[in-house]
Amino acid sequence: MAQFTLNSTINDVENYFGEEGRLLFPVDRPFNPSETIAQISNIAHYIWYSAIHASKTLEILNYLATQSKERQIFYPIYSKEEIAAHPSRANTGLYFFKGRSKAPFAINNAGGGFAYVAAMQDSFPHALVVNMGITRSH
Repeated sequence: MAQFTLNSTINDVENYFGEEGRLLFPVDRPFNPSETIAQISNIAHYIWYSAIHASKTLEILNYLATQSKERQIFYPIYSKEEIAAHPSRANTGLYFFKGRSKAPFAINNAGGGFAYVAAMQDSFPHALVVNMGITRSH
């Protein structure tokens, strides 16, 4: 299992998760691959988000890393043929946060689609709480 830290870079994350790793960060707001989790956890990188907590980002990344060793965590919405016809569709998919067996579930949709999607700050923290029952606050 990867143990991401505040010194882990965007490149570290993307390399670990492969192609879908790039979708963990806003694709419409280019980040420097050498920037660390600590460096990107601010309003300069995520406009309209003032309560960014690098510790929550690390919790999410490390949860996803653990889960990726046990099961598929990312599901593309479009087929390879549909993506080839419309390349922007490669930026679409669902990350799956497995919940408890036979428990209610929720589908979280990151907001901000009018400018960029920041699921790591928007919907993933809620997915940990709702689907996983993780209640740590930061």
